[in-house]
Amino acid sequence: MQALEFESRIEPNKEIVLPPNVREQIAPGRKVRVLILLEDEDSDDWARASVESFFSGEDGIEELYSQP
Repeated sequence: MQALEFESRIEPNKEIVLPPNVREQIAPGRKVRVLILLEDEDSDDWARASVESFFSGEDGIEELYSQP
């Protein structure tokens, strides 16, 4: 089985737009399996918090690598 990954949006008419480079790789009438992964509404908040936590120095990783 071949996998093609791309990002898209669900249009107001509930259709998912396939990018041209993906459409070119799929022959008309070919059977496909579709898996839709929906982003969490708070995924941007989670990602931002992860980055802020990483750079905050709260985990003590700096001390581990700064000791002679």
